[in-house]
Amino acid sequence: MEKLQGKSIDELPICGVLSVSKVSNISLEETFNTFKRLTKKTNGWKGRTFHSERVKVLKHYNVKYQEFNLFGMTLKTFVDQHTVKDTTYIVTTSSHVQVIKNDMVTDQEGTVHISEYWGRNKKLKKTQIKVK
Repeated sequence: MEKLQGKSIDELPICGVLSVSKVSNISLEETFNTFKRLTKKTNGWKGRTFHSERVKVLKHYNVKYQEFNLFGMTLKTFVDQHTVKDTTYIVTTSSHVQVIKNDMVTDQEGTVHISEYWGRNKKLKKTQIKVK
């Protein structure tokens, strides 16, 4: 398992950082440091992000994206009914963020099919991101 700040990444609240790292093809460590610098986080920051911060770093990395509002349904319903083949999404469910592409879900625990994902029944919250 990948490490960041001497800890296994599945022990840290870095799902938003990881999502931006994955879609921008920038290393996790560099993305973490970019979040810290651009959002003026203190040295005690462990990685928790807000949507506006994720958007700020995506812009910094020149990632083309589109925000859209879709919430209230389960992650599995979103994947089954609202995703487009070969399109990547950054999706927020409650206080977790994951990357979706072709029925596969990626977070700091790895990548699995939506049918096997531990959070498949979590509800979508807030604004979502479609990566172009």
